[in-house]
Amino acid sequence: MQRFSFKPVTAGEGMIFRYDSERDKIFFSQTVEPHDRGDFERHLHAIQEECGVSGNHERLESVFRELANANTRLESPIMFYDDTGTRIFKCHLLPEFDGGGKIVSIICISQDITEMMNIIDTVCVLQKEKETILRELHDRVKNNLQIIESLLRLQADRIHDFNYYSLYENYVNRIHSIALIQNRLYQENNMEMVDIGAYIGDLIETVGKNSSYDMEKVRIDYSADADRLELTVAIPCALIINELVTNSLQHAFPNGKRGRISILFSWDPGEMTHALEVSDNGIGLPEYVDCYNPSTMGFELVQALVRQIKGTLVLSRSNGTRCRIRF
Repeated sequence: MQRFSFKPVTAGEGMIFRYDSERDKIFFSQTVEPHDRGDFERHLHAIQEECGVSGNHERLESVFRELANANTRLESPIMFYDDTGTRIFKCHLLPEFDGGGKIVSIICISQDITEMMNIIDTVCVLQKEKETILRELHDRVKNNLQIIESLLRLQADRIHDFNYYSLYENYVNRIHSIALIQNRLYQENNMEMVDIGAYIGDLIETVGKNSSYDMEKVRIDYSADADRLELTVAIPCALIINELVTNSLQHAFPNGKRGRISILFSWDPGEMTHALEVSDNGIGLPEYVDCYNPSTMGFELVQALVRQIKGTLVLSRSNGTRCRIRF
């Protein structure tokens, strides 16, 4: 064949042919065997249907002749079954134009994609099974966390010493912050990524219902960029937010002092980093409290979580307390 050379393709894999409008002839990249005739006829009907070629055409040349003469927009790729309905072909039509924009030839490259589609179907089934298992796992984790939280609350209700009660309350809040992540995953039907803005809203709503804090005098504001975090990052961030907000509620506003807690979460596309900031306008941290070498469990936990997400912590004590974490 002149100006047309392809690696031979068997009928089982697909076929390649080229229509030359000047000679009104189709050149094949292989010898056409009698048992291949059905495949070529199916190509004829599929191309005719998808490209809107009207009339009853019994030869491929007449289909391509009409396509070339009418300069019809060629639909590509075309996917269709063979006559048995068991094999799937994917056909690409590639027109060649002369200097005047007229179609001078059309190359048809067809491939039997049956095996590939079967693999895709198998992968889809496995993916659905994986999602079902993950959803069931997250549901069980969520339920177990709720049970642990309920047991701790029942025990805390029997404690009359404020210091011990506060200790239990802190544990309950930490567990609840993780449970909120699981609940958010379940609600969004996403087992891998968490909408951090929606989560912060959930956390603030939960804190507002906590009778241990006077939420009529302390307002919590938040602002978060539209962003989703992987679960391995979202859980440490959730615990950090819970720890810093709880610390502010417990220590920043003594004797019924009014105040505000702010939570900011942002994404810096220039530096490709996230920033989490929790601040309050309370009395501020005492000078003897060293959050970089903490002696309290709260700040020790925050430092450990910051290291876990490979972040850095900067503390400011002016006009209250401000903790800024970049990761």
